[in-house]
Amino acid sequence: MKNLSFVLIAVLCLTGCTQKELTTEEAIQFLQKDGPYPRAAGHYIFCRDRAHAKKVLDKGLEQQGLVIVNRKLNIKEVLAKKPYIEFTEKAKPYFLSVSDGDRSDKIQQVRLADQE
Repeated sequence: MKNLSFVLIAVLCLTGCTQKELTTEEAIQFLQKDGPYPRAAGHYIFCRDRAHAKKVLDKGLEQQGLVIVNRKLNIKEVLAKKPYIEFTEKAKPYFLSVSDGDRSDKIQQVRLADQE
């Protein structure tokens, strides 16, 4: 039994000590598999959510002219799915693509930063 455990430990040490070098082609394949660089880090803004409207106000995006926050929506407008947050033309360069379902639910993904 001691011999078997010694053999197993020796085999593990030998296989763990071998080095496999990463070739340039393999590195390029790994990078291409993850997608194009730089990637954009995004954040979803739920335009029909009052909590997101408060966050937008707290961050000062309305003063910068990026959004318009509808503070006083009546119940009829809420039931008609009118958003609390509306984006201006100045905010369009920060938009990332969203699905049609998200667009109909008034969800917009915006760019926070570019990851390198």
